[in-house]
Amino acid sequence: MDQVVYFVEANSFEKHSLWKEYHEKIDWKQESEGFGNTVGEFGGEPIFINFNFAYLYGKLICFYDATSNVVNHQMVESYIKKKYKGISLTDANNFGTALNFCKK
Repeated sequence: MDQVVYFVEANSFEKHSLWKEYHEKIDWKQESEGFGNTVGEFGGEPIFINFNFAYLYGKLICFYDATSNVVNHQMVESYIKKKYKGISLTDANNFGTALNFCKK
């Protein structure tokens, strides 16, 4: 995770849609390995996030998705911002910001 330059919130469908749209147009190298982590609890239920990766223009992007039964998006975002200080976050709808960052 030390090499990650941008976080993109995207569920599996959104990530596949982005890959489908861009993988032939840009330098996109999909990483096959990822991991999951419980980042806290809300209402006594665990908050679980899946993390997976791709290189865009040679820069590592982390796609993340909260997949637990209970999700607190503020908690998820706070966890990422605290653990990975200074790295920007966006969502699949604003993927262009991560893409433009990687082009630099």
